Amino acid sequence: MPPEALPDYFSPVRCHFAKIRAAFVEQQWTALEGCIRFAMGCPELDVVLAGVTGVDELEEILGIVQCIEEGQGEVFFHLWPMGMNRI
Repeated sequence: MPPEALPDYFSPVRCHFAKIRAAFVEQQWTALEGCIRFAMGCPELDVVLAGVTGVDELEEILGIVQCIEEGQGEVFFHLWPMGMNRI
């Protein structure tokens, strides 16, 4: 969902979502891939649990995890417009 389509409740953080979405697009990632890569890149997390709504989504998640485990596509989160710790 594009950030501008989010409910008004998200207005205070809409610009952050837009920047994150742009970073995903720059890396040529889907939103799902960016989120999984981010979560799997957090050393504080022991487990990343993702629900699925169908076989296609499960296959996409498995493909993303396989790429990460094979070291494909570095994650450059330090380049992201964060300052997100204030959210």
